[in-house]
Amino acid sequence: MFQAGADTQRTNWPRTMLVPALVAIAVLLVAGVLLDRQNHQIIEARLRAETLAQLSVIRAKLEGNVSSNIQLVKGLVATISTEPDMDQARYAALAQNLFVDDSQLRSVAAAPDLVVTMTYPYEPNRGAIGLDYRENAAQWDAVRRVMETGQLSVAGPVELVQGGQAFVGRFPVYTGEDEDRRFWGVISAILDVDKLYADSGLYAPGLNLDISITGQDGSGASGARFYGPDLSGLSPVTASVVLPAGSWRLAAVPKGGWTPDNFAIWSLRLMLLAAAALVLLPIVITARMIGQRHDHIRELRAREAELSQVTRRLNLALDVSKIGVWELDPVTGEEHWDDRTYEVYGLTPDGKKRSNEEWLNLVHPADRERAEADVDRIIREGGYESDYRIIHSDGGIRHIRSVASLFHEPGQSAKVIGVNWDVTADVARNESLREATQIARARNAELETARIRIEHNALHDSLTGLPNRRYLDEVLKRHAADGYHGSGSIALLHIDLDRFKQINDTLGHAAGDAMLIHASRILRENCRETDFVARIGGDEFVIVSSAGASDKRLA
Repeated sequence: MFQAGADTQRTNWPRTMLVPALVAIAVLLVAGVLLDRQNHQIIEARLRAETLAQLSVIRAKLEGNVSSNIQLVKGLVATISTEPDMDQARYAALAQNLFVDDSQLRSVAAAPDLVVTMTYPYEPNRGAIGLDYRENAAQWDAVRRVMETGQLSVAGPVELVQGGQAFVGRFPVYTGEDEDRRFWGVISAILDVDKLYADSGLYAPGLNLDISITGQDGSGASGARFYGPDLSGLSPVTASVVLPAGSWRLAAVPKGGWTPDNFAIWSLRLMLLAAAALVLLPIVITARMIGQRHDHIRELRAREAELSQVTRRLNLALDVSKIGVWELDPVTGEEHWDDRTYEVYGLTPDGKKRSNEEWLNLVHPADRERAEADVDRIIREGGYESDYRIIHSDGGIRHIRSVASLFHEPGQSAKVIGVNWDVTADVARNESLREATQIARARNAELETARIRIEHNALHDSLTGLPNRRYLDEVLKRHAADGYHGSGSIALLHIDLDRFKQINDTLGHAAGDAMLIHASRILRENCRETDFVARIGGDEFVIVSSAGASDKRLA
């Protein structure tokens, strides 16, 4: 175009130069505006996808933490149904087993006839003793709903009588069965708000999101907001937390909003300005780059969807263990079992004394020698703790934990008194946790592989496999800082393929692509291993080479 203008400049050079330039400028301006807008949309879409991925992890943790705490308390509810007359001491002995290290439980309160009479821990929650829910306007509606429906409810956050805020899971408790079934009262499980938020990732130091939670008292998206700022006007991404009773709605936006950073915007604009002289070719390449970017975003979204589908929902269930008490006479070898011990071994109570041999016959053959040695240790050491398996009357295998001590009564021979309880569920749960750990490690390895592949694609040209302009910029910055590893200087070779546009226009883009691939291969074969070869756009290549004292012939 410029050569033709030079040939006719004496007659019509203004028309020859100005019209194509104006056309080129107009085309580039239109393309620039469109591409700039598209770039904004793509960056925002990527931000939304990344935000949704972080929000999905928090949603899964919230669901898992709330559900696991609810499941823990259900065991206590079942026990109270069978022991409605228990006192504070018995209640505390049962409730303390619920407060494991990773639990968010703050306290568990029992309210027979809707009046709080038992709580654990006791001292920090003494202020709640005597609370009559019928006289507490803030909590009465929720308690009455539990009593009327007979269903679990999750309320909160609420202000506690003993101070502070918490989520409250309320469980109706009934005693008796069928016609004798009657309403006993309510068990309230108090979940520490701050600990639940912290364990679910809402307080994570690296979390760069503004998050709000709506659905107070489990009312879902239509409920009141109880956490975070109002994000309704900021087009947030959302996710639903499914509770054992009701749901919450999570909404999130990045702390800086959806506005992309200036670097991402001006990178594309500078590329368009640099390609202005080529007119058509930069537009084609830019369109291809945008298509590739769309492919990358679709691939990222597909991986995020797959990750969301396989997110684990851990439900931890604990069956209430029935503890049996037994007594052994070391002299005669006779044992006395209570009814619960018979139940543990699957036998019918008959009131008779049992011999040590009868007990050994119930122990699994592989554990008998060890179990018998543990019992013999009682006499020497004054106590023992042992785990062994038994063959239940139904033919199944049960895991039993036994704890015993030697007691001396005045005027009587020493007696061994111990307890047994079924820990089969604990053994199975530990095995499940080990399998879950192995699965998590495998998934982390897959994510690391995907990250490495994405980093490679970001720094290399998809057609020729050579480093791209971004990679070249990083290499030049590194050489500028390091002095090219002490060599003193570097050489930059800028290579432009002649008449490449004619090949593209006459033979098509497929031939042009083949020519670019061939040219990249020739460049790699004729460069040293220490040289850096990059394709920076179109038919332009750059070679970065060391230029030491011995490189006099280097062009």
